Amino acid sequence: MTVQTTNRADLLNRARKGNRAVKNTTAHLPDLTSAVSGVAELADQLPDLDDVREIPEDDRSPLDETELRQRAVTESVIHAALAAGDAAIWVIGKALTVAAKGKFHRDQGKTFDEYARAETGKSPAHARRWMDGAPLALAVAAATSSTPPEGHVRPLRKIEKEIGTRPAIELYRSADKASGEGGRKVTGAVLVEIREALPAELPEDAEEAVAVVQEAARRVMTKAPAPADSSPNGEKTEGGDEDQEQSGEAAEVSTPPPVRVSALVPASVAATLDEWAGYLSLGHRVPLDSSAVLAVAVELAVSNGGPSLQLLSERIEAQHAEHISRGVDRFEWRPSPRSKSVRTAERRLKGHPATKRWAPRCTGPAESDSAPPCDELVIWKVDDEKRGTSFYCDNHLPAEDTPPGIWRD
Repeated sequence: MTVQTTNRADLLNRARKGNRAVKNTTAHLPDLTSAVSGVAELADQLPDLDDVREIPEDDRSPLDETELRQRAVTESVIHAALAAGDAAIWVIGKALTVAAKGKFHRDQGKTFDEYARAETGKSPAHARRWMDGAPLALAVAAATSSTPPEGHVRPLRKIEKEIGTRPAIELYRSADKASGEGGRKVTGAVLVEIREALPAELPEDAEEAVAVVQEAARRVMTKAPAPADSSPNGEKTEGGDEDQEQSGEAAEVSTPPPVRVSALVPASVAATLDEWAGYLSLGHRVPLDSSAVLAVAVELAVSNGGPSLQLLSERIEAQHAEHISRGVDRFEWRPSPRSKSVRTAERRLKGHPATKRWAPRCTGPAESDSAPPCDELVIWKVDDEKRGTSFYCDNHLPAEDTPPGIWRD
């Protein structure tokens, strides 16, 4: 009688796909219980609650040696748990990418969005954000031993598209290092601020580009943050505190009544807002709609130092622009709602000097030879069905030729 081996690991290791061994993943499937208990073990490292002294609310006395040790352990557990949660998000994103490529849901009668919602409990838009950010987030984690949270990866992903993967990773690494050495706290807005501090074009040499990114990150991270009484664009309001003190308004500030606002958002955003409103209404047992959720989200962003006007401007601009090649964006619009003609504009960010056909004459159409050539870094080519083609530098772009979505002070 012949006895057949049924060792699963042996069978998998002897299997072949072409000339390559099949990766033995099934023999070492992750244990859900172990994963949960591994994170739960963090709680066991916390100081015993009975060993922690209860302190009155108004006590401001310094901590003794025992309390200092308890605080250090407690904060380490908090940071470890947060890091585990951040890492798990991007592992899920990568796993969903694998599932999408293999269409592992195809025998379940579900779309991928339905499959992702069933597996994660998150909206399809949320799951796709995890999928989009996973490669960069995991690369940053490998390079820095620190997994970036969602709020950092979204702006960093946009930065990666503009300057490349390695400079983007170095940007985050430098910011994270400077923060650990006593610099500013790393936030999505700070990452964007570092990007804005970079030159329009990084050096072609990889090492030189990294050095430029490191220097920009160091400058931004060691710069003092804007004071709390700044306006949204970072300008300090002069005399604001003095005026309040003189008029006696500093002690009692009347809160204006709430104002209802409305906004048009993409259907996917509206669906997410409605979903959040449903969950919150059920949990709090109070009726909420999507506008209430949007208002709370904006209020929270403002109170936590939300994105600057420049960042918001870039998001608005992106809705109207089409990126057609490296350093070139295209805009198309009608001069007025009733206009039959269409105006198009291309913005070149590669700088000056440009090719002959891109040489701007700022005071008139392209055929005007009396206008002096422009040496600005950003130049525009505007096509109008009636006037023809005109070229301008960014500073001299007329209002009538400025595409919708472009921010002008």
